[in-house]
Amino acid sequence: MKLALGLLNPSMGQILVFDHPAGDPLSLSQIGYLPELPYFYPHLTPKEILNFYGRLSGLADSRLVHHVKLALERVGLVAHAERRMSEFSKGMLQRVGVAQAILHDPKLLVLDEPVSGLDPLAIAEFRELFHQLNNEGRTILLSSHSISEVEKLCHRVGILVDGRLVRLLDQKQWAQEPGSLEKLFVETVTTPAYKP
Repeated sequence: MKLALGLLNPSMGQILVFDHPAGDPLSLSQIGYLPELPYFYPHLTPKEILNFYGRLSGLADSRLVHHVKLALERVGLVAHAERRMSEFSKGMLQRVGVAQAILHDPKLLVLDEPVSGLDPLAIAEFRELFHQLNNEGRTILLSSHSISEVEKLCHRVGILVDGRLVRLLDQKQWAQEPGSLEKLFVETVTTPAYKP
């Protein structure tokens, strides 16, 4: 994720995001990013934060109001748009994080543990939102330790062992039997053939 965002340089090779080098303003303008632990200034409101990030993303003022409103609606924060972030729970902070990631209508969403800290109802809401975003044509790259959530969300799964991609699985490989993605994961990380 850090390589795709241009936060780290590759030790060899090259990373392109939509035909532009990773970290290039043209590639970054098409990416929405949610870190595992998003941080926002506690004295600001979600509306102020989204206005700030919208301007950083290059949204013109004429489009900004609409985008902020839509992002707040999509993550269920309209009623809390004027509250200070210092009053928010971890789950509410996560909602603001997703709102800022989708604010500028990116083609690619890079999400690190996107349902971390959310209650079961919020997880179901976010799962539905991610399906909608994907159906609208966005690619979603997510990292998660919650295999059951990955099983419900993903079309394809890559398994990393010691920072290396060792196996790629398609949904059809686990879709027939609930819980089988976990079995495939355990098989992969415990089989010597997959270890680097």
